[in-house]
This record gives sequence, C-alpha cells and structure tokens, in this order.
Amino acid sequence: FGNARFLVEDTSGLGIFKVLVDSMKSFDLIIDDIRGQGYDNGSNMKGK
Repeated sequence: FGNARFLVEDTSGLGIFKVLVDSMKSFDLIIDDIRGQGYDNGSNMKGK
C-alpha cells in the first residue's frame, strides 16, 4: 500500500480524502487505528 498509485479525478481535499479512505477500506485497514503525517500549504489546498 505504501507504494501504491491511485487515480484521483477530484483533487480537492475532500476528493483526495475519499480516495484514500476507499483505498484503505479495500485493504481491510481499520481507519480509526491509523496514524498519519500531514503537511500544511499543499498546492491542492491553495488552488494551484
């Protein structure tokens, strides 16, 4: 999963979130048990 690529048609924050959640569910991962790292000022959040 760490080296997977996904087609994302909606590049808004919500669109990317939905693709990630659906992908994690397809691997039977428990989303509530997952930790992550985020970054501010992503270009998709700035509208670029």
